[in-house]
Amino acid sequence: MRRIKTFWREFREASPGERFRNRYRSRAKKRARGEKLLGRPLILGLAGLSVLIALPLMVMPGPAVVFWGLAGFLLAGESAWVARSLDWLELKVLERWRDWRRRRARRAPAELKE
Repeated sequence: MRRIKTFWREFREASPGERFRNRYRSRAKKRARGEKLLGRPLILGLAGLSVLIALPLMVMPGPAVVFWGLAGFLLAGESAWVARSLDWLELKVLERWRDWRRRRARRAPAELKE
């Protein structure tokens, strides 16, 4: 459990746009050193299971995001392309989030005057 907490802290504290590539590099280094990791088929199977769970949950707001995130996280450790794509997506989502919050902050005082 301590390893998971340490890993999650490192993942969370990494710079946006670098998190998933760091995960991929970390797994690649461990594979190169011959460390025992969960097998690639098991990781891919868990990612596939997460996608299968996420699909029907998409009709409800919220719960599917957790499973999509888990699938992406697992796949980013196995594929450099997925890691780069998720880092790019993270930056785009953060940019859109900041824009939305800025527009909302500018609009809020006008709504209070009504």
